[in-house]
Amino acid sequence: SIQSRSWSYPEGIRGYLAELAGDSEPVAPMFAGERYAEEDGDYAIGGQWKGKIPGGNLHVVAVHSQDANNSAGVAGDNIDRAQNKLGARYDFLKDYSIMGQYETIDNDANTLDQKIYYLGFQARFGKVLGAVQWGKTKDDITHNDTDYLAVGGWYSFSKTFRVIGGYRSTEIDNGNQNKV
Repeated sequence: SIQSRSWSYPEGIRGYLAELAGDSEPVAPMFAGERYAEEDGDYAIGGQWKGKIPGGNLHVVAVHSQDANNSAGVAGDNIDRAQNKLGARYDFLKDYSIMGQYETIDNDANTLDQKIYYLGFQARFGKVLGAVQWGKTKDDITHNDTDYLAVGGWYSFSKTFRVIGGYRSTEIDNGNQNKV
């Protein structure tokens, strides 16, 4: 089955997400049109498909958003931004999953042009869920490409209590490295 949903916001998707994150008073999606009455072409559309394929289940998601700031409403920012995401997860042998995502972010001022790649694997061993993730961001404007690697685990004592631990390393190709 394919599902999609679309809203329109003059401040763009980032304005709506900022509200969800608590940066301003919350607005439910069904009332957002009243709050954001001005139309300037912002939209987001997405779809997903879930189905059984040989050996497991496949879940595919695709999203496109357009933040058309063609009015001087955000501190004179007249830059249009576009984001695209395509992701998939394959669940197999009941306790294993492989996932991947490809994302592009760019604007019409040629100050932002990024491609983001992500791969992950997770497996459940009894009460332990382990995960390994790899990601890469390629920035065609600044050429500061980023590599990301994370390893983590969750131990479930019960349905309501878990302990989580992990390691993450992020390296920017200009030599900066951040490990947590």
